[in-house]
Amino acid sequence: MKFIFDLDGTITRQETLPMIAERFCLDSEIGPLTDATIKGNVPFIESFINRVRILGKIEVSEISKLLANIALNEEILEFIKENVDQCVVATGNFEGWIQKVAERIPCQIIASEGYEHEQEGVKLTKILMKEELVKKYKEEGEFVVYIGDGHNDAEAMRLSDIAIACGIVHEPANSVIQNCDYAIYESSALLRLLNQIRAPQPGRSVVISAAGVGSRLGMGQTKSLIEIEGKSLIEHQLDWFKQVEDVRVVVGFQAQKLIQEILKIRKDVVFAFNHNYFHTKTGTSLYLGSRHANEWIVSWDGDLLINPNEVRDCIESDEEYIGISSRSTEDGVFVELDNRDMVVGFTRNKKPYEWSGPAVLKKSRINGPAEHVYTILQPLLPVKSKLVNALDIDTYSDYANAIEFVKSWNHGNSKIHSYYKKMEQGIKNPEEIRNKAHDFSEFDIALVKKYASKNQTLLDLGSGTGLLINSLTEDFKKILAVEKYEGLAKFINRSKNIRILICDLLEMQITEKFDLITIFGVMNFFDKAQALKIYKQARQAIKKSGKLIVKHQMGVSEDVLVDGFSAELTETYYSEYREQSNEIKLISEAGFRVDQVIDIYPAKFNRWSNTHFYALVCHPI
Repeated sequence: MKFIFDLDGTITRQETLPMIAERFCLDSEIGPLTDATIKGNVPFIESFINRVRILGKIEVSEISKLLANIALNEEILEFIKENVDQCVVATGNFEGWIQKVAERIPCQIIASEGYEHEQEGVKLTKILMKEELVKKYKEEGEFVVYIGDGHNDAEAMRLSDIAIACGIVHEPANSVIQNCDYAIYESSALLRLLNQIRAPQPGRSVVISAAGVGSRLGMGQTKSLIEIEGKSLIEHQLDWFKQVEDVRVVVGFQAQKLIQEILKIRKDVVFAFNHNYFHTKTGTSLYLGSRHANEWIVSWDGDLLINPNEVRDCIESDEEYIGISSRSTEDGVFVELDNRDMVVGFTRNKKPYEWSGPAVLKKSRINGPAEHVYTILQPLLPVKSKLVNALDIDTYSDYANAIEFVKSWNHGNSKIHSYYKKMEQGIKNPEEIRNKAHDFSEFDIALVKKYASKNQTLLDLGSGTGLLINSLTEDFKKILAVEKYEGLAKFINRSKNIRILICDLLEMQITEKFDLITIFGVMNFFDKAQALKIYKQARQAIKKSGKLIVKHQMGVSEDVLVDGFSAELTETYYSEYREQSNEIKLISEAGFRVDQVIDIYPAKFNRWSNTHFYALVCHPI
């Protein structure tokens, strides 16, 4: 295998010729010529000859000295150092100009050749044609991977086995984009991809197939760019995949527009190209996106929406599955299930469940392009099914349904967010978090102290302004306070044994185990699905002998929902006060047993007849 790197804008952190031109006050001549060459508007040989003519009278040693300290991409240099025999740098630059910078690069460098004439300056004897270098290595039996950005790289990329457009320093030329297999815009993405190409890598990759035209939708743009509830569809999806390192998006129709939208959200995405998007479907896109990916593939169509509460479970599955959902279309692809709920077939005949995606499978099981993703899956059956609350967008009617589908997510924690975001910006003292209610922290503190020990650890979820834990610093060896809002957490004591994690409880990933976990005045801001997710997280973070204490208002005889304008608070407010037995069911489902139900406050603090404050003391089972 041979990795060929372009020099300017790939190895270097800036283009060399404009740097030379600026230093020697020639940028008015060199700048426009370089830009036009990168974009492919001027043939490289013609451009290079003209640039040498302009710069050729400057002493070669002066230019070499100038370039000696040009910033290099240290991450790429480290890859080259580790794989020096497989790497080469190819540049059309004159070899004399780059002599000093070449000394800093640990592999072979191949450049245009020439000499310095005493009167006439630089005289070229050979201009490097990079495509000839690719041909040479391929004739020698090498598998060639080419990484470049300019128009003079395009033909070499077309001939390579794998072509990577590098957008770290500037936008790759259009001709490069038209010939590349992948495009990257951040060093970490390039290094990850190079290592994946070099050798199989463990872990998982999310592959979003977003190359299609979306002609049935009739909105004149790729479906990933349609807006739903103020965000593009791809933005919704990327929000779900924040914790996934290797996210790949397969692009085709309106590729540049989609790439720019994605780069506003995150820059470490690997873009795979389906240049033949008009004549192929999602099966081909999945194959192209999965090549050189990690061991496990999460296949996700670009028009697939799933309730966010289910996404993490879909991504982190440690076994293969096929995502199915209740029938919502008349012309969908339906699944046949056996008595173990394994998918045993796909059919156009109407069944209770349809193939919706996503799917998780081993990369080694994706053997080649196919028409549809389910065509790839068909030979792998039987495969476990996973029932998901999903919707894909094929028609305008689907789009209208998708808007309502996304609106249905906007409940629980997301609705109270604006209330606490506003509080965060204006809060002056920690007691303001009480929402005009009495401060009954003394009762909370007294309860927790009963279970405290100076040799034990405490995890407090939803710490707010620290009204609870600020009085417990002497009672525990270590406290981890998790709070979403930094403006509230600023009131938490900066004690040596307190660590503060600014994080949404729905997104936290706690790897430590704790003796005691407290969740006070928090769980009423989450709906059932969200609450269950947090309780399950708590179960993962508690020691076998540990205790969980949950305290908040609960419904007296039924669930009580507050969703609207509060005259008392003069703000829109959301809270879901589940009836006590319903809260206990959630806690039990997460893997706890409730040992005690404590009526924690004096009667005067329970101001409403339909809700009541309780503390639930639990242990893991």
